Amino acid sequence: MPFLGTHKKKYSENNIIGKITFVRLVSDEAGLSLRDAKKFWSAVEVVVPRILEQGMELNLGSFGKFYVTDFSSKHGLEENKTGKLYKRKRIGFKPSKVLKRVSKQ
Repeated sequence: MPFLGTHKKKYSENNIIGKITFVRLVSDEAGLSLRDAKKFWSAVEVVVPRILEQGMELNLGSFGKFYVTDFSSKHGLEENKTGKLYKRKRIGFKPSKVLKRVSKQ
């Protein structure tokens, strides 16, 4: 995480960035007050699930894409009373080429 620079200890002790630290980083990077960054994140936490609940895809350009897929449970597991398998939904994420490059560095 080079962009953390000398502030790495300020943000993370064990290479795990939590929600509050993430909001602080966004606040610093965007030049927002911490309060505004918290409001933004709270809105994201509401809006993203609403989009996915409606079965829509969320494409965030150079970040990646969130989507919902249907899948059936494995045979013999979680059958309903009629013997049919339950259908479930799964949230997926496909990283953009920009994020994929980060994992190759």
